Amino acid sequence: MMRANGAWVLEGAMARVGGFARPTGGAGGTMALALSLSLSLGGCGGDGPMTSDAGPVVDGGAVADAATTDPDASPADAGTGGDDGGGLACACAADEVCVRDVCIASCGLEAAALEAALGEGLAPVRHWCRGADAVTIEGDTVFALTASPTASGARFEVSRWTLEVGTALPSTAVVGSAAYDGSSGEMVFGSGYLAVSPDTGHAVFGYTTTLAGFVGGVFDLATAGGAVLETSAPGNFDAAFIGPEDYLVNGGGLGGATGQGLHRGRAGIMGGAQVASGMGDASGGVGYWAEAGLVVAGGVRFGGAWPDGSEGGYVFFVGPSALDGAAPLDLFGAASVQRLALPSAFDLLPGGRFVTVEYTPDFSAIDRLELRLLARDAASGVVSSGPARALTRGALFVGAAAHGTHLVLRHAGGTAGSGGLLEVSLGAD
Repeated sequence: MMRANGAWVLEGAMARVGGFARPTGGAGGTMALALSLSLSLGGCGGDGPMTSDAGPVVDGGAVADAATTDPDASPADAGTGGDDGGGLACACAADEVCVRDVCIASCGLEAAALEAALGEGLAPVRHWCRGADAVTIEGDTVFALTASPTASGARFEVSRWTLEVGTALPSTAVVGSAAYDGSSGEMVFGSGYLAVSPDTGHAVFGYTTTLAGFVGGVFDLATAGGAVLETSAPGNFDAAFIGPEDYLVNGGGLGGATGQGLHRGRAGIMGGAQVASGMGDASGGVGYWAEAGLVVAGGVRFGGAWPDGSEGGYVFFVGPSALDGAAPLDLFGAASVQRLALPSAFDLLPGGRFVTVEYTPDFSAIDRLELRLLARDAASGVVSSGPARALTRGALFVGAAAHGTHLVLRHAGGTAGSGGLLEVSLGAD
């Protein structure tokens, strides 16, 4: 385990992700919270702000449709009238607001703000007044990661709650926690992800610092008892489970293995091994596309062009078994690996839903969240991406998760600044 100018302090209980800047005035100095703008903030990787023009499809095929009809349907009958601006079309309780003819909990936000922030065609379903810095939803259970500054570092806590109908403030249960204790004035960035194993028995999350080499680590938290294992992981940007126990980290190393690319870890075991390279010089997202049986991983070139002379970010598609070789697989060089010119920082949701953050021209704030649908031709195996659809407008919403066919949009602010989760239906295109 790498312990550069700081030590891990592991605890048996509580969660919150973000960036924390500790002044150099000593361990007792006040920490300032630097909120993340990225779906996967932290580490040294990702292509950062990318425009919505993702460039041509590379090794791609036919373009998939950008939106589908939501079989769960939105609760349009929750109100009456055709007011799409919210606020007048339905009679709501005192702690609710009317948005697109649906009464939802306000969570401290105005109807006009919610209406303005939602993309065309989205229909509110319900609103929970519990925020987080990263969430994963399994069935009706939310696993939420939060991070908070301490006098000398940062504390990370994982909690669990149920997407209950009829309450906007569900009760929560703390799963476990861990903390980083620094001593050199370094900034600490929560890596902005929370990977949960298929049986929900383990939760993986990480952090990165501004120390030389982007010193960082990944926590493996046993959800049943709160026990935590720590593994060094410089520049970790994202992580995802690809099987019952194995997970991948997109970053600069894991457990002593170093090198830009994908690294495999196993729940309940310290250590790791690099399994993929040829992904540029900075990390991106990683996910497992279960419907296609493919690992989806992003990388970007900041220091120059790719071997074929192209620039920017790519997303690679590879079968998990191809990562079992004795040496790391060169994803850019391997003829069997498909790639698309897409933003390399993303969240991959069930059903091939590919969500990215787009920024304002000066990169000062989030401009919108975008959704693309990935598709794989059954006959040829060729992967393609549909066009981008704007899910949100402005900087209110900062991330997305999935609840069945619905999306759950994560926002900051609101009641006591704690944020919230808004479930929406995509509706019919």
